[in-house]
Amino acid sequence: MFGLLKKAWIPLTLVVVVALGAYAIVRIRESNHHAPKLAEGSGITANFNPKHITYEVSGSGGTANLNYLDENGQPHLIENTPLPWSFTIVTTLPSMSANIMAQGDRD
Repeated sequence: MFGLLKKAWIPLTLVVVVALGAYAIVRIRESNHHAPKLAEGSGITANFNPKHITYEVSGSGGTANLNYLDENGQPHLIENTPLPWSFTIVTTLPSMSANIMAQGDRD
């Protein structure tokens, strides 16, 4: 009897530890299982106030190369456009920031 127990004590201990661990995990998961709470909305939300952005580049004649961001935040390049130049966009994106860079061919 002691010979069998001497050889099998490690596997028996392992089985007991795994069984107790599985039981503990099941109990913890059951105790934390709650019905999901649904957020109550206020219906349809109104759109953000649209932003009206006007890009303007002025100069004394000549042309310029322009880089600007459109209403979706995508960059655009316009080469050799006559000055003065202006462009208006309207966007509802709250993260939109206007940016323009111009390089002219005159001083």
